[in-house]
Amino acid sequence: MKEEIVEGDDLELKKPEIMFEDDPKDLFLETETENPVALISHTVDVVEEDANKRISEENWLQTIQDEGDLDKIESLIVKWAGTVERFRRMAINTTNPEDWVLFKKSKDDDILESSALLTASGCRRVGQLFGIKIMNKRPVDAKTGFAPEKAEDGNGNTTLTMWADGFSPANGQRVENLEVTINAAEDFTGRKFEGDLRAALQTRADSKIVRILTGLINVPARDLTAEWSNGKTLERCHKGAGFGSSKARSAQKTKEKGVGARAEELWAEIVRVMSDDEAARQVLKECTRFKRADGSVFNGIDNHQRFGKLSAVEIATKRWAEHEMNPQSKNYQGA
Repeated sequence: MKEEIVEGDDLELKKPEIMFEDDPKDLFLETETENPVALISHTVDVVEEDANKRISEENWLQTIQDEGDLDKIESLIVKWAGTVERFRRMAINTTNPEDWVLFKKSKDDDILESSALLTASGCRRVGQLFGIKIMNKRPVDAKTGFAPEKAEDGNGNTTLTMWADGFSPANGQRVENLEVTINAAEDFTGRKFEGDLRAALQTRADSKIVRILTGLINVPARDLTAEWSNGKTLERCHKGAGFGSSKARSAQKTKEKGVGARAEELWAEIVRVMSDDEAARQVLKECTRFKRADGSVFNGIDNHQRFGKLSAVEIATKRWAEHEMNPQSKNYQGA
């Protein structure tokens, strides 16, 4: 979609006009953070080399049952454990610091003592690289498709629940019947619409399955530094509970509190719908383009990590809700 602007004294956008008194530098970060990196060549070679040597979960169990030699069983267990750990380390290597949120038990703890949570964007990248299959999202309605169970809590907030299965062909790991729940009272992008709540629920399920299958659950920060190079540091990670709001958050001092998580959810939803990073970046750019109070035009951003203020995320979310590529929009122009 190309930007359509009418030249002249009455400069206007064909999209719903939003006037900002703020300068873009106050709403968005001046520079983009590091783009997602591709797997380094030797890592790709390792994956391809092992492609025909992996032990599926079913074959592994059958081998253990049929094997009578304890030494051979021990050798198989060691080999299997080594394969799982290798893929876990490779998964960490493909991520960027911006794909993680750090948490500390105490504000006095060293950053190396923190634990790390892989964000939705990081889970998406790792899931694609390792071919993780997420299947059987349910409940499903014969007429409307995906239809999670719906209930209301004691405060009248909607709660949705779903189940899903997942499989990783890279290491043979499987998860079945995983239950995931989300409540409208939680702080997530687009929470005013049930469609957005369903989308956020699916994103949460996808991310949780990827973390389980890759062993990236409650990851020690030391494990990240052990695999990273090329300027990847813990200081660039998002900071969560235990880091306070002063010096320990200096790496994010240009962002309002909560911007990173809200922007992450918006981006994950756009990518989920568009199924292509390049197309998703174009949509994000359209959703963040606006006319300044002086009549000039800000052409938008194509990297969600550049959001600096919550107001910018909220407006981009509103634009996405009305976008012609959003199936839940009344302006939807898709198939």
